[in-house]
Amino acid sequence: MKPSKAIDIEKETLGTIDENKKFQFQLFVDSSPTPYQGEYSVYDAYTNQVVQPNMSTEGDGVIKLAKGQFARVQADNFTDDTEYKVRELNSSDYTVSANGSPMTQQVSDGSAYAETGPFTVGTTSHVTIVNSNVKPSNNKSIVKTGGGKGDEYTLYLTASGDSTSSTVTTVTPADIVLVMDKSRSMEGERDNNAQEAANKLANKLLTTENSNLPENRQVRMAVVTFSTNASPKQDFTTDVSEINNAVKGNPKGGTNWEAALKQANDLQGRLGVKKHIIFLSDGDPTYRMTSYSAC
Repeated sequence: MKPSKAIDIEKETLGTIDENKKFQFQLFVDSSPTPYQGEYSVYDAYTNQVVQPNMSTEGDGVIKLAKGQFARVQADNFTDDTEYKVRELNSSDYTVSANGSPMTQQVSDGSAYAETGPFTVGTTSHVTIVNSNVKPSNNKSIVKTGGGKGDEYTLYLTASGDSTSSTVTTVTPADIVLVMDKSRSMEGERDNNAQEAANKLANKLLTTENSNLPENRQVRMAVVTFSTNASPKQDFTTDVSEINNAVKGNPKGGTNWEAALKQANDLQGRLGVKKHIIFLSDGDPTYRMTSYSAC
């Protein structure tokens, strides 16, 4: 049974981390600048059984744990109001989180460490620290917006997973082509919705921070518009105003998907960078570039 006034520090990992690796922690109590030093016991997190009783912290208050273990720290002066933080040492190779929230990576004397925010014993007495070296992934989807204005759709661009190191922000470069329908059927609300969606996406992705990155790490966007014919309105750029201007224009004429997609495919992206084509249209094609012979 867990003592009423104890702090538990649990260790879990994700990805390809050696299961036998020992991680080092320090416990800071009530804003003390020096870590807790004293006894703790190591438990199996899956069975809740003691595996190493009455351990002593090493120099500088170091507590050592492997995956699937937790350290229980007891002290007579712990109360429900006792505030504490947990620090993981030598954390630069991983993304680190505590109870689902990212831990802040910092550097001291050339060594990286990750630190939690403050907890109180009465509210949170068990902290699970998760280290991950899982690579990031991303996906996109577009769905009709419930209760939206007319033919309104929501574009979702999501990323999941963690970077191999949270001391820096991992950026995934992308070359994105917006293919915008400017045929007569788009006139009015449909075209307004499409322009609004395009502008919001550009404002979200083409930030000042993005434009300041090295070229091989930037997100870039381009625009192809089409009606009876298709034309590239804007080559790849990191300038949000250029995208905003390129998606303007009055809808007219027919609908030529084929010409538009050919133009989008012909735009040359960067070597080794994934190119995404986002297609915004309201109907079936009425024009095409090629013809089929009778069967």
